Amino acid sequence: MLLASRKNNSFAAFGAGGRRILAAAVGWLVTLVLLSSVSAFGATEVDSYGSSARSIVRRGDQGPEVILVQHALYQLGYLSDQPDGFFGPATQRAVEQFQSDSNITADGIVGPQTWSSLGNALPRAHEHIVAPGDTLWEISRMYGVSISTIVETNQIANPDRIRVGQVLVIPFGSVPASTGVHWVAGGPVELLHWSEAQQLYRSFTTARVIDVETGRSFYVQRYYGTLHADSEPLTAEDARIMREIYGGQWSWERRAIIVEIDGRRIAASMNGQPHGSGAVEGNGFDGHFCIHFLGSRLHLNGKLDPDHHEKILMAAGYTNVGQIWLGN
Repeated sequence: MLLASRKNNSFAAFGAGGRRILAAAVGWLVTLVLLSSVSAFGATEVDSYGSSARSIVRRGDQGPEVILVQHALYQLGYLSDQPDGFFGPATQRAVEQFQSDSNITADGIVGPQTWSSLGNALPRAHEHIVAPGDTLWEISRMYGVSISTIVETNQIANPDRIRVGQVLVIPFGSVPASTGVHWVAGGPVELLHWSEAQQLYRSFTTARVIDVETGRSFYVQRYYGTLHADSEPLTAEDARIMREIYGGQWSWERRAIIVEIDGRRIAASMNGQPHGSGAVEGNGFDGHFCIHFLGSRLHLNGKLDPDHHEKILMAAGYTNVGQIWLGN
């Protein structure tokens, strides 16, 4: 966890030392609140499909939770149409077929049992503990994942030197081709709801952002934000790369990105405009910018942003994204 003094804000009266103490206190408070969701390996185990907070959705509904249902059905081969957020007859038929195959009452309504079954049916990341004699080549063959994906996901500096007992995150493991799992910018990508994504990407933690269009990446630190993730480039070099991605000028333009954190690659969207306050000093970025995940809302008016959600779906691997029904 990185803690930094807050800048350009209403706490100037505390002085530099006081601001650092305040930022640290807030950061530790956020950490303590979320400790119950952290696994023994240090990675937060969150799942949009197994969450008890998911609403019951049925025909006629629209919004991010419908997109989650459609995304799972598409990955699992039950739905041929790309997610659009509207629960129409095709989605209902797909739900009923999935329920029937899963020995669930085929009523076409996605309640707790169907949500859980969808989550259990989706491919998952594995944690592999390196055993004596293991090599990345053998591990890649074991799980059906490329060596480069394992190296990139785990940020392995020297692929020839992995140690016994080391825990490697293997994204999605062996994924049958029929599941339709999307690979974007070198690896599989998750579509995770904001209510779960914010548990992974907590305040004052860092993540790697990959721009889908260019493939370039930079590091960020989350600041605050309740409806989406206010974030900052981690260093001046990260700010430089981000600005180059935007053609040399800061912009409100939405861009499809992948946020890598705790070994997971999550579909998201960002704008590239510094605004408001921030915490990281010396990064050449005056304020913060916004990162949105599925179900994130604008702080300005509390509404779901169609442009951000279009980019989120693009980051999840969908092409030719059309109208999205968000049900604001």
